[in-house]
Amino acid sequence: MDYIDSSVFVYASIYERKKSHTARNILKEIGDGKRTVITSILTLSELLWVLWRLTKDKEFALQQVKSVFSLTNITFVPLSVEISSQSILLMKVYAKLRQYDAIHAATCIHKRIITIISDDANFDGITELKRVSLG
Repeated sequence: MDYIDSSVFVYASIYERKKSHTARNILKEIGDGKRTVITSILTLSELLWVLWRLTKDKEFALQQVKSVFSLTNITFVPLSVEISSQSILLMKVYAKLRQYDAIHAATCIHKRIITIISDDANFDGITELKRVSLG
């Protein structure tokens, strides 16, 4: 099982690049039952914010987030005190790690997931994780 962060959804939703094709294939595999993944429940909030900010289209952003709920082989991990505490520790150890990225990393560690599918190179420095890039 792998972890996916919001960049997979963002690339699949609004870009037309090689990475977008990869992201769409990953989501298709999830939808077709060929791949099972987990992500933080906060991925939905992050996705909404990023899509709304980039497109300036609130309805589009809301629709994209709503479409994530139709994916069957994705588990949303709730934010817990343990994950929040771990994310704070990670932000102290990895100075460049942003809040949402720290939550993604902490969720992976908490769920004992090593592989994170993400276009965000900030995960490369985290020794507990192995990032798989979209391109």
